[in-house]
Amino acid sequence: MVFCVEIEPRIYCMTLFFLALAIVVIIYLLRTRNKRQADSAGKSTTVDRPHREGAGQTPDEGSFGITIHHREIPSVAIDLRHDAERVFRVVGSSHWVDPDTMGKYVADYFFLHREPENEYDTNAVAVYGGDRKFGYLKAAAAAEYAPLFDQIGSDFIVARDQIYYGGDQFRLPHIPILRKMLEDGQPPYWHPKS
Repeated sequence: MVFCVEIEPRIYCMTLFFLALAIVVIIYLLRTRNKRQADSAGKSTTVDRPHREGAGQTPDEGSFGITIHHREIPSVAIDLRHDAERVFRVVGSSHWVDPDTMGKYVADYFFLHREPENEYDTNAVAVYGGDRKFGYLKAAAAAEYAPLFDQIGSDFIVARDQIYYGGDQFRLPHIPILRKMLEDGQPPYWHPKS
């Protein structure tokens, strides 16, 4: 506890106390709001067609819920975790997972899967946590990476960046580095541990 002896330091100490109290109250209110949003997200209906953020499509009328999509974990994937310095966030995750799901996913990697048959965006790159779809690589970045991804495979493992935003970020090599990987031969493969 801080003790103040003079009048001016007392005012300073009280100001700091009330500022700290205000911060605690704001954090409490934000957590309460997020909890309510998470509870209401679980009660939503599912969509017939998934909505991809940033793809330019118009959402269907009605309420949007969570569409659970599973896909078998790849038995082999192109390993793009090395020299990966470009950071991306998973977009559209609110349509694929509850708010807490991504935070509970403990692995330090995501899988990317090309979806050239995606009805909204032929450059679509889906992001998976294990066998569960979490969302997509944003459309502008997918347009850059899709042609290169198509040259080397359809499944990729990328480093997850868990520092900010509840772990919904991942890293990819910059485009010139990925091109250099292609020129030097096939990038390394990842295989699950037996």
